[in-house]
Amino acid sequence: MKTLTTVLLLLTTATFALTGQLAFHRAEGHIYLMDTDGGNIRQISIGNAPSFSPDGTSIAFAAHSGENWDIYLLELATEELIQLTENDADDYSPDFSPEGDRLAYHSNREGNWDIYVMDLATGEETQLTDDPATDGAPVWSPDGGRIAFFAMRDENREIYIMNADGSEQTRLAADPGIDRSPAWSPDGLHIAFSSTRGGDDDLWLLDIDDGSLRQLTTEGGINARPDFSGDGRFIYYEHGSGDEVQLRRYDLATGEIIELTTEGGLDIHWGQL
Repeated sequence: MKTLTTVLLLLTTATFALTGQLAFHRAEGHIYLMDTDGGNIRQISIGNAPSFSPDGTSIAFAAHSGENWDIYLLELATEELIQLTENDADDYSPDFSPEGDRLAYHSNREGNWDIYVMDLATGEETQLTDDPATDGAPVWSPDGGRIAFFAMRDENREIYIMNADGSEQTRLAADPGIDRSPAWSPDGLHIAFSSTRGGDDDLWLLDIDDGSLRQLTTEGGINARPDFSGDGRFIYYEHGSGDEVQLRRYDLATGEIIELTTEGGLDIHWGQL
């Protein structure tokens, strides 16, 4: 097993008394927890692309060992760090299934980026996509039956969904613009994503049943990596460019936008603690 060259910071028991937390990483490659109002920011590990387990007791993330990216699991109560993948390729962007028993992620172990799923009980890995183009950023639907992801097929980056076994891979909302970073709404009826289809890199909301689209952000800059709050009221996302990336919260009912951080932050993920 490769060794991560860092010491995990201690977590206080107050962390687990809260009703909700955000996990995110900053540009320097550290993972943080934060209250949903933007307060109480604290570092918990090195790494990128954190994802909460459904019960809020652990975080899966990608970390670089000095040779390549692998997927790790951090148990928050005990600070136990478990390496889940170990190969000569890169594994990235983990996402827990709703039951917490599987992880989806993308890997280039076969020469290009494809999507895999790991059974956490057995460690067995299953390759779901096998396309010459890049497939990445998988996210589970709330019922665990489907996975959304982006793909570089058709010479353009677009949003796809597929069944959890990899079957019926279907493109959504095709457009010449660049679509990326899909996120399911808690009721499974919508997918939020980032797209340049309007000119700027903004957030859009797709109704999966009828295909209708709603543009959410219009303030310019880069608006990316959306993730829904557990109750579906808000979308948390990145805004900015370069080192000036911040975390923001979008109210789906009112359109109100609140900035949560004043330092660069990346890859937000909602979790219940």
